Amino acid sequence: MKQKIIALFSMLSLVMITLFCTSFPAYAAQETDIEKTQLGSSDTYYEFDAETKTLTISGTGATPDFTNTSGASSSQPWVSWRGNSIDYVVVEEGVTCLGTYCFYYVKATQFTLPESLETISQYAMSGTNNITELTLPSNLKTIAADAFYQCIALESITIPSSVTTIGNEAFQGCTALTSVEFENPAAEISIGKKAFMGCSSLMSVTVPKNAELGANSFGYSKASASGVYSDFILYIYRDSPAYEYVQTYLVNYVLLDSIDISEAQTIDCTYYSDTLDSTMYFYFTPSVSAVYDFYSSGDIDVECTLFDSSDNEITSNLDVSIYDLNFKISYSLTAGETYYYAVTSNNSLGDYSVTLFPHTVSSIEPKFDTQLEFSAQQGEEYDVLAGLENNDITVIFDTGYSEDVTFSDGSYYHDYEMTYYDDQSQSAWSCGSHSAYMYLGDKSIEISVTVTHSYSAVVVAPTYNEMGYTAYICSVCGDTYYSDYVESTGIKVTGRAVLMENTDGSHPNNYTLSLITVTADGEEVFTTDTDGTFEFYIDADITSITLSGLYAKECTVLITDDGSGETDLGDIALFNFDYNSDGYVNAKDFAILRGLYGSYDLQENYELTAIDYNHDGVLDSDDWNSVGASNFFSCIKIDESIYKSTDNS
Repeated sequence: MKQKIIALFSMLSLVMITLFCTSFPAYAAQETDIEKTQLGSSDTYYEFDAETKTLTISGTGATPDFTNTSGASSSQPWVSWRGNSIDYVVVEEGVTCLGTYCFYYVKATQFTLPESLETISQYAMSGTNNITELTLPSNLKTIAADAFYQCIALESITIPSSVTTIGNEAFQGCTALTSVEFENPAAEISIGKKAFMGCSSLMSVTVPKNAELGANSFGYSKASASGVYSDFILYIYRDSPAYEYVQTYLVNYVLLDSIDISEAQTIDCTYYSDTLDSTMYFYFTPSVSAVYDFYSSGDIDVECTLFDSSDNEITSNLDVSIYDLNFKISYSLTAGETYYYAVTSNNSLGDYSVTLFPHTVSSIEPKFDTQLEFSAQQGEEYDVLAGLENNDITVIFDTGYSEDVTFSDGSYYHDYEMTYYDDQSQSAWSCGSHSAYMYLGDKSIEISVTVTHSYSAVVVAPTYNEMGYTAYICSVCGDTYYSDYVESTGIKVTGRAVLMENTDGSHPNNYTLSLITVTADGEEVFTTDTDGTFEFYIDADITSITLSGLYAKECTVLITDDGSGETDLGDIALFNFDYNSDGYVNAKDFAILRGLYGSYDLQENYELTAIDYNHDGVLDSDDWNSVGASNFFSCIKIDESIYKSTDNS
């Protein structure tokens, strides 16, 4: 009786100290809306809907840390109306952290937290006394010290698998709390000292297998750190840190011999001398019908038997081989059915691990750029593998489960070997596109490899009749392209050879002449086609060119260079009726034309087109008459005077 009175007095004293040491402002009502307003200098904002009494936090990243001192620059903006104006709190996606004292003593009945939230800071939810339940987001990692201190209406809480830290006194004084569940029974989580002290309604907790417990974290009265709730029980595993906790703090406990295991989960276990003959049961309910592998690793000898939910034995395995103490069971399990694996030690003490994993890989996908590029190298293989090693690939199983794996040629991922292949050993790669392949078992990722040309430059200097340029030639495949052109060092000469139609040298109809040879400095430089045009380069020192052709009188034309590097001679009329080359154009020439050719179909006889003046494809009298040959029909001998001048002006 005396102890109870002392305990009661201590509790009342603590309440009085709390009341006198904490600043509780008089709450005013917030009756008007508050537009979206920035919280400090952060990227987060708040707004308030007075009609629905909803406080909304939005933005990205962490809210500021607040204090509980009314009027301080970093205080909650809602400090003066948090106690009677807010019914609902909504934290939108994008917010990653609730700063210290964020919702301290906000009397809302409902809080909605986003999946983006990773941290609930010290006192962030403390004193939120109207909430009875709260869903913590699946990406939450840290519940800081005092985060839910004295949430006296909170009845139950589920700790997501993602949480790795619960700070000191995080849930201390949550007197209505009756249920604390950990989503992952094998979670690696640190639970701080006095984390659940003073939770007088909490009668039992199943502690995760890998949880590290701080002093007085479970089962202790708030009034006295040495007082253990006599009817409180911890459910623990013999090979877990919690076993040492219950021995140290004399908390009632029950040893567990079964645990739920999830797809793609590994659970570490230990056999001690006092559990040598015991069996550990691993329960699994698949969501997808598929083949699953359940196997062990470690240095102790264990055996396993698979049972269905009716305790019917399905199969068993002692070990993989005589060289390996570990076992493996691969079996097709039905979705929605519950199975359990019973693992027993074969008189071996020590550590082992069990893993449950889907068996069949359905596909693999790259997490990197599959387009690789190499510069061409003569006679060498391209080290494509070096660009692929240590990149991650996503492995997708037939159950829908996937995870990222670092690729390493020749290594294994579960039962699947990672390999690389290309065909360079069979056929050397030249420039262009090629394929390489990364394999996980028989599943592959195609890698596109481009071997780019490796060009070397060859400079060709200009000449008087050719432009200079640079030739870029690939040393591997010979591909060539040209650029960097340089003008020739000579003069570009252009013009056209036409038929002289009158004795005065005129050429009103401009009948073009083909097969007219152009020579410069004694060398042939061009021969005209049916359009009569010519274009060529000559040395800048040459001052004239000569035109001559079949039955045409030779003509010499002067070249003048105005410094532009080009000379257009225009139309040069050539005397071209003297078929017998006697200097006269008369009946003899006409007779020769008629006698030689009559009406001659040229067809493919290209050379005769030189005298097909009307270009109709036939040599006949029309070629004589239509081009004005009658204008020359006389006994006057034609000589050089027929040309106006030697420059054809």
